[in-house]
Amino acid sequence: MTNALAPLLSELLPDSVSLTDTQLQQCARHLELVLQTNQQFNLTSITEPREAVIKHTIDSLLPAHLYMEAETILDLGTGAGYPGIPLAILYPDKQIHLVDSTQKKARFLESVAKELGLDNITVHDQRGEAVLRKFPIGEIDILTARAVGSIEKLLNVLKPVRKRFGRMLLFKGQKAEEELQNAALLLKNLKLTGEIVFRYELPDAMGSHCVVEVG
Repeated sequence: MTNALAPLLSELLPDSVSLTDTQLQQCARHLELVLQTNQQFNLTSITEPREAVIKHTIDSLLPAHLYMEAETILDLGTGAGYPGIPLAILYPDKQIHLVDSTQKKARFLESVAKELGLDNITVHDQRGEAVLRKFPIGEIDILTARAVGSIEKLLNVLKPVRKRFGRMLLFKGQKAEEELQNAALLLKNLKLTGEIVFRYELPDAMGSHCVVEVG
């Protein structure tokens, strides 16, 4: 498997993230398929290859150490498969559930998983709360989400199925503190806590990001 994006990913990938050559090629091929398919229907607004490598693949991988102890991860509103597919590539021993209610996106994700040989991925083409109701209480170790709305909005949506999953790891930008403040009362009522557990800078000064843990 060869891919023009692999050298670019290799150049930009920080030392803190270690990928085998095969994993590097898989991550690059995933992004290549995203950019190709994006010409047919919208998967991403980021189409310049270098920016896409940084804002999709590297952004998904930099916090990957936070998922090391989980066995089962659910990626809510995964879209083009971020962060779920890079996590599935990095951690082939973990079960990754990709959730997106748009059927076109779900079929795309299935085709990517098949091409890359990612047997640890299951794709669901329903809303997150409907998917979560299928799982026994506590079955999902980590629910993760990237670019799916505010913390408060997400908590309100997931209230009825809160017991189905353990920790929440939410990718956020510079408004993370503001979102936590806005969600403070709801967090208290749900007997949950929320805090920023990891901050990181994207290459090429493309943004200061963080991960908020709710649990």
